[in-house]
Amino acid sequence: MKLMETSIPVQFTEIIKVRAFSISPTFVEPIYQIAFTTIAHFLQLTKEKKKVALKIFDENGTFLFAAVTNYHPNEDPEMPGNYTMEFTFDEDDLDGATIYQDSDQNFIKLLKHTAFDIANMNFKFETDVLAMFRYAYKALHDWLKVNTGEVVASTFVASAGEEEGERFMSIVPDGILKRLIKDDASLESDVSA
Repeated sequence: MKLMETSIPVQFTEIIKVRAFSISPTFVEPIYQIAFTTIAHFLQLTKEKKKVALKIFDENGTFLFAAVTNYHPNEDPEMPGNYTMEFTFDEDDLDGATIYQDSDQNFIKLLKHTAFDIANMNFKFETDVLAMFRYAYKALHDWLKVNTGEVVASTFVASAGEEEGERFMSIVPDGILKRLIKDDASLESDVSA
């Protein structure tokens, strides 16, 4: 089901009232577009030819999930490799990665910039930017923890359910997120040539 058809918009708007933010539930879709576009853009800027991760936390510092980029060399050594991005709810998946946290100042500045570019949102304080989006990430995470089904947004598809008695949750990049990360290593060599 589409993001706006779930209980996530109402959950999110209720959660942010704690911080005295006031946003209409109809504005939630752009919030998630900003939230996930920023993750992909940040990883696009920090990716290396090894695993790189951005850890996302809730307001209390509890790990929610991470976005991870991986470099895949081409079988033909003369051809460039490419990058993929995936999301994980398991911190063990981050072994060997260069790890950034959502409290990284460059990530927060990028969130602020992306919020303005996509939705003309302006934040006076950087702490407000991080808090707002941490609440958005938490609302999605909480929905996935207790519901079964699929959430389709403009930048991702998230799903949750039970399989062989085990709970699963997943977030798969979609739309622009794929394009932001997928670009191949030839772009890097073209810039330096």
